[in-house]
Amino acid sequence: KNLNLLASQIRESHLENVVEINVSNNGSTDHTREFVLNFFKENNDIVNQYRENKTNEGPDANYIQTMHMANGTYSIMLGDDDYFIEGGLKIILSLISDHPDVDIFLSNRDEYTEEGDFRLRKYFVRDDIEDRIFDFSKHSDAGYYFYLSHDVGACLTFIASVIYKTNVLSKYGEYDSSLDGTYYSFWYYWWQDLRDGGKLYYRKEPY
Repeated sequence: KNLNLLASQIRESHLENVVEINVSNNGSTDHTREFVLNFFKENNDIVNQYRENKTNEGPDANYIQTMHMANGTYSIMLGDDDYFIEGGLKIILSLISDHPDVDIFLSNRDEYTEEGDFRLRKYFVRDDIEDRIFDFSKHSDAGYYFYLSHDVGACLTFIASVIYKTNVLSKYGEYDSSLDGTYYSFWYYWWQDLRDGGKLYYRKEPY
């Protein structure tokens, strides 16, 4: 479902050579490999990559492996059940085009039941706060961001709400494997980037 949704939004905006879809199979024991390879074969006009682990290496190793697959200027990681809203990809491309100096984008998220019914909107920052940029090179701005934080998601815990500059991988080098087992290995890159004075764009509406 997610791959079809992504392909549809890519084609709607003629982004076949602009956006890539990468899939990292973390040792799935179902038919993920056959399905994904067949999907990419049928949609070979869209830039894509596939990799897999022979066994499940845990989420942390898989996150880092997935991040290294990306070739674009910006990346976003999605779980198989993390869907863009209608027009979500277009919103993201507009955001990064309008704010090329921003290092991290964060949006709130909507949660749905398995039947597809809307459950609630998860606000990571206080719900009266509108879109704004937080400049972490200013201690006052960084402090204000944490003051406004309403949920642990403000700490960049939900991967599908975070868009980041892909070059953080080369910027900060080899991942510190002591973070294995935390479920937040990506923090090694994202929070170093903000700690070193990066900018975070908070978007109230989800993408």
